Amino acid sequence: MTSNSAFDESLARIFEAVDRKFRSQIFDEKLYMELYTLIYDHCTSSLPYIELNLLQSANDRQKYLINAGGSSPKDHFIGGQLCYRMENYLINYAKNLYEEINRMSDEDLLPFYVEQWKRYKLSSGALNSAFRYLYRHWMKRAHHNGFTCFNIIKSECNNHLVTNTQLIEDVAQSYMSFDFHEDMTLWVNNEQTTISPLNIHTELFEKPILQKTEQFHQIEATKNKILQESQFEENLRDIMLVFHHTDDKDAFELLYRKLLLKRIINQLTNSDDYEKVIVSKLKEACGHGYTLKLQQIFQDINVSKTLAIEYEDKCDKHHMIHKVDFSVMVLSSNLWPFPESSNFALPIELKSRLDSFTKFYNDRHNGRKLTCLHQYSKGELRTLFTSQKYILQVSTYQMALLLLFNQELNWTVEQIQDKTQMKLELLLKSLLGLLKNKLLLCTNIHEDELVESNIKMDYSIRLATDFESKKLRINLNVPLKSIEQKDIESVDRTIEGDRKIIIQAAIIRIMKARQTSKYALLMQEVIQQLSSRFKPEISVIKKCIDILIEKEYLERQSDQNDILRYLA
Repeated sequence: MTSNSAFDESLARIFEAVDRKFRSQIFDEKLYMELYTLIYDHCTSSLPYIELNLLQSANDRQKYLINAGGSSPKDHFIGGQLCYRMENYLINYAKNLYEEINRMSDEDLLPFYVEQWKRYKLSSGALNSAFRYLYRHWMKRAHHNGFTCFNIIKSECNNHLVTNTQLIEDVAQSYMSFDFHEDMTLWVNNEQTTISPLNIHTELFEKPILQKTEQFHQIEATKNKILQESQFEENLRDIMLVFHHTDDKDAFELLYRKLLLKRIINQLTNSDDYEKVIVSKLKEACGHGYTLKLQQIFQDINVSKTLAIEYEDKCDKHHMIHKVDFSVMVLSSNLWPFPESSNFALPIELKSRLDSFTKFYNDRHNGRKLTCLHQYSKGELRTLFTSQKYILQVSTYQMALLLLFNQELNWTVEQIQDKTQMKLELLLKSLLGLLKNKLLLCTNIHEDELVESNIKMDYSIRLATDFESKKLRINLNVPLKSIEQKDIESVDRTIEGDRKIIIQAAIIRIMKARQTSKYALLMQEVIQQLSSRFKPEISVIKKCIDILIEKEYLERQSDQNDILRYLA
C-alpha cells in the first residue's frame, strides 16, 4: 500500500467515525482507541509533505498554508491536512444546519439550537480526547454570535411569560463550554476582534444583552413620549376654557391637587414642567393664593428628592447595608387632602429601614414629626418558593401579610391580626385580594364563597406553594373601596371646612374696611367677592356670621338688628 493510499484510508476512517458520532450513531471504546491511534500516527508521520500534495488545487494549497500560518511548505505543520478537512467537515455540517434553521421561527429555533448543541457537546466531548494530540499542533476556531435569544428575552421584558427560560440559560452555557486554551479571532457586530478565553461569556453574552437592554428601554421611552409642545398648548387652552366656566374653582383646586399628588406618588406624571405650566395658568386666573399649595407641592418634592439622596449618601458613608430597597417622599401635612392611615405593626424587614430614615430625618429637623401614610405606600416582592420567579406588586398591608409566610406556611386569621395589629376590616379586605388571586389559600371557604363576611378568625390561611401565573409581574395592589370612599368623604369635608374659613376671612375683610354694614348687603358683597372661586350658599354665610359674632369679631347693633358692626 502506498503512503498516499494509506493516508487517504486513515482520513476516511477518521471522518467516517466523526460523521457517525455527529449523526448520533454508536461510538464505542474500541472505535475511540482506534481513532486516537490513527490520529496519533497521522500527526507523528515522517511524511509531512504528502499532505500538501494531496490538495487538489493551488488555491487549496495556498489556503491550507495560510491556515497553517506559513507561506511555504517548510512553514506548514504535521497534521494540517486533517485539520483542514476537519474544518471543512464542520463548515458543511453547520451549513446544513443553517439551511434547516433558516426557515424556522424564533420559538422553534431555540429548542432546535439547544438540541443540536447538546448533541454536538456530547459528540465533541468524546472526540475531544481522540483529537487531543492534534490540538497540540493546530486549532482553527471561528464563531459568529447570534441574537435569536434576545427576541425571547424581549418577550419577557414585555411581560409575556416565556415557558422555557432554560433555553436562554442553555444558550449562555454553550458560549462558556468551549474548552479554549488560546485567544480566538472572530467577528462581533461586523468587526473582527480577538477574545481571550476568560472573556468569552462577557463578550458574547453579557455585552450584547446589555446593549439590547439599553435599546429596548430607549424604544419603550419613545412609545411613552410626552405630548408635543404644540399639542400640549392646544389642550391647555381647552382646559382653561372649561376652567373659566367652572363655578366651584376651589373644589377644582382640591381635586387637582389630590390627583397631582397621586400622579407624583405613582410616578405617572409625564412632565413636571407641564404640571408647573398648568399651575401658572391657574395662578393667572385666580391669583397667588389659589395656587399656593400647588406650588408648595413642587417645592416639597424637590426637597424630598434632596433628602433621599442625602440619606443614601449617609448609608453608603457609614456602610449601612439594608436588605430592602427603599424610597421615600416627604410632604407637608397641610398639603395632603386625605385622611391619615391607621397604625399597624410593620414587618421587621420594613421597620428597620423606616426607623433608620426617621432617625436621620429627626436629626436634621428637630421637633418635626413624620406620619406614615401606609395606604398610599407600595412595594414589590420577588417569589422564591415558585419554580418560575414572579414579581408581586403589592400594597404595604399586603406586603406585611405575605412576609409573615417567611416564618410559617400556615396562619390562622386571628394569628395574622395579632402579628400585624391591623383593624379587622382592613385585614379582611387585604386578605381577600390575596385569596382571590390564589396566592394564599383557605381550605375552609369554597372559591365561590370568597367574601369578607365568610372569613372567620379561626380559619387557616396557607401559602400557595404551587402558585402559577401567565404574567411575570403581577399587580395585586388594587385600591380598597373603603379607602377610596374615605378619600372622597375626606375631600368633601375638606372643601366644606376650607369654604367656611374663606367665607369668614371675606367677611372680616369687608367689615374691617366698612366698620358697619347691613346684613343683606354684607352677604351680597361676600357672594360677589367669592364668585370667582365658588358660589357660597346663603345658609353657610349666615352660619359664618354667627360664628364670628360668637368669637366677638362682629356684633349686632342694639337699636338696629340688621346692622352689623366690626369689633377691632
